[in-house]
Amino acid sequence: MAQKIVASILSWNPDVGTVRRSLTELKRQVDHVVICDNNSRPELKKELEDLGREFSGFITFVWNKENVGNAGGLNCGVKAALDENAYWVMPIDDDSVPYPNMVATMLAAYNMLSPNEQDGVGRVAPNYTTAKGLAFPENGDPFISDGAISSGEIVKAELYKKIGLYQEDLFVDCVDSEFSHRAFRAGARSLIVPKAVLFHQAGEPIIRKFLWITAAVPNYPPSRYYYIARNNAYLYIRHFNEYFLHGANKSSKIWVFLIPRYLIKAILFEDRKAAKIRMVMRGTWDGLRGKLGKLK
Repeated sequence: MAQKIVASILSWNPDVGTVRRSLTELKRQVDHVVICDNNSRPELKKELEDLGREFSGFITFVWNKENVGNAGGLNCGVKAALDENAYWVMPIDDDSVPYPNMVATMLAAYNMLSPNEQDGVGRVAPNYTTAKGLAFPENGDPFISDGAISSGEIVKAELYKKIGLYQEDLFVDCVDSEFSHRAFRAGARSLIVPKAVLFHQAGEPIIRKFLWITAAVPNYPPSRYYYIARNNAYLYIRHFNEYFLHGANKSSKIWVFLIPRYLIKAILFEDRKAAKIRMVMRGTWDGLRGKLGKLK
């Protein structure tokens, strides 16, 4: 019997053309799509509604009355997918577009595993584009990982039922990391499939060079650096084993925490440096004392 796949697109003031391209490709690869909108601007909601008519019967909408963050938006889509009795749920960002046969390639790799190996895999994730190229060599073999980014992966519905949904008070950033840690503790690893590719764009990064290093600079607004700093500090403490004690490169992980690369990039290459430094300091303090939720 076919395993039903429901994709959940999280949208917030999206480029509707990108969403249309994603839907066109998803219609060839999954059974249904839920678009969970985080209170986009009225004119963009109208364009999304037009997509609903263009892809009639393929899309279900969930309209949030406010921006409930990445985790909250992901959760409303996951709940809708579970209500449709999905076997696999695919969270996907509104700026991501699957390459042809991405899902089939992931499922083929999963089906090559033995039954015991499949029992230990809760998620199957694709390769994805970054500002500096693909995250993994495209011709690489599938491999088991402790976690993966949420956009474009397919997650067993039973994993959500076992460990719960995404942690909403993180709001944005580190949401997929926190979920990965809980999945790892529950014995559910990720299967990464490099030959399955997702076009993925996290913001509008710029490439800069410093000495011999080529860096992708995210150039986020100051408020985003608050969430990055806060949620990383929060997770470092509460998931210390997964961050530092498990796996290799323990010393480098400690240095990344003490001297975060994103802050160095902001100081070297971005504007509004003082505001971003203040937000990082505030976020780190809030994360260490466990203060989460939406930034007021």
